[in-house]
Amino acid sequence: MDQRNEPLIEALQKRASEHPVSFHVPGHKHGRLFSDEGHDVLREAAKWDQTEVQGLDDLYSASGVIQEAQVLLGALYQSGYSRFLTGGSTVGNLAMLYLASKRGTKVLIQDNSHQSVYHGLALFQLEGIVMRTDREAFTGLPLGVSYKTLHKTLEAHPDAAMVLLTSPSYEGYAQSLGDHLALSKSFGLLTGVDEAHGAHFLHPSFPNTALHDGADLVVQSAHKMLPALTMGAWLHVGQEAPLPEEEVQQALNMLQTSSPSYLIMASLDAARAVLARLMEDPLNGEKTKLQTLLACLSQETAACVMPARLGTYVRDRIKLPLVARKPGMTHRWKERMERAHAYPELHSARHLLLTLPLSGGERDIEKLQTHAKAWFGEAEGASNDVSFAVKSPDAAWYKADTQGGDHEGERARIPLSDAVGMKSAETVTPYPPGIPLIQRGQRITKTEIDAVIGADQAGVRFQTGNRWKYEGIDVYIQKQGDDSNETT
Repeated sequence: MDQRNEPLIEALQKRASEHPVSFHVPGHKHGRLFSDEGHDVLREAAKWDQTEVQGLDDLYSASGVIQEAQVLLGALYQSGYSRFLTGGSTVGNLAMLYLASKRGTKVLIQDNSHQSVYHGLALFQLEGIVMRTDREAFTGLPLGVSYKTLHKTLEAHPDAAMVLLTSPSYEGYAQSLGDHLALSKSFGLLTGVDEAHGAHFLHPSFPNTALHDGADLVVQSAHKMLPALTMGAWLHVGQEAPLPEEEVQQALNMLQTSSPSYLIMASLDAARAVLARLMEDPLNGEKTKLQTLLACLSQETAACVMPARLGTYVRDRIKLPLVARKPGMTHRWKERMERAHAYPELHSARHLLLTLPLSGGERDIEKLQTHAKAWFGEAEGASNDVSFAVKSPDAAWYKADTQGGDHEGERARIPLSDAVGMKSAETVTPYPPGIPLIQRGQRITKTEIDAVIGADQAGVRFQTGNRWKYEGIDVYIQKQGDDSNETT
């Protein structure tokens, strides 16, 4: 199968060249109505912003160019079959959880799951068992769920319908999931992986994709690390997944918009072709430039680059988490970068994350290396060294409260600093990354409190509001002896 082909793009190019007359939606009429000054880019892009007319196929009943593009995608990833998603990995996560809801009422997730996973639990009235992740000790950043933690949780919840793992972490740490997935299947669970940041893991220079480790379902945000437009993602179904194709398609038909963006789908077609081309390139030139950059950052600036390996976890080399020894520095780093019109992915109290291009990043790396000292400060000798280590969780799991918590009894707002040991009645989520720092139903520890306060002091935005800051965090009034939602 020729991965250089781009069937959907070719069909859109052909349609635009015919100068068609539109008596259908969308209302911009092939871009003609973008006629005001400053609309030039929109006018050109709209020529490809099409709908399901003759020759352009239909995502939800694909039999033409969209189906050809999806078959090419499945062939590249060696999946059973693959599907385009135009609602980001969010809709893929929702689809996985919907499929789980048809098989049971309980799902195992992990504590650094994206907020869309918690939303899916609520939407489909699923009980979420949240597995505690291994974390990097100095920063508190999540790495992944250990085999030991997974085994403990499975033994406590053998009636679960699905395990939905998140790998890699937002900072790019991943581990081989083959044993995790095999263990989960031995308990009879459907296996899903939110691999939003790992669409490029097919390339041999990067960690292995969970699809090749045996996952039944894998969701990837193609737009995060590949050249696809925002909201472009895809869902892969494993070759041996016990899922009828009709059932998966029905889930996607229900959860996605009935008017999928042809621009997004075209970019997915292009992203697949680009990745296929890069598969033939070992990216050695990129590796050399990156090594030079890492040496510069480590030896000449006050920023500490998190290690390439932490125990069993391997970092994606184009994710650069830069760690500050003292809280508050990362906010200054971010401000300095933005004054130079350079924008990081995110920052917290302890780290700032940079995401580099998969290929062709010479300009980005050169700018970063040139301005490194100005942005991150000069090195101050051995005092810049940080000792990184993996910290295992004290408890294996807790039950998420995704149904509103009415059964939990009385609630009250108390100062966040006084909430150690209390069960949270609200969720606190910074964005980016959209991963809750405190989840409703979770027993609050000092670690979570420090993370929330540190993020707030560093100027991080919270999508869930800030009542916790001004009125106190909402907690359930603890009943004597109530520790039933946690286990070691």
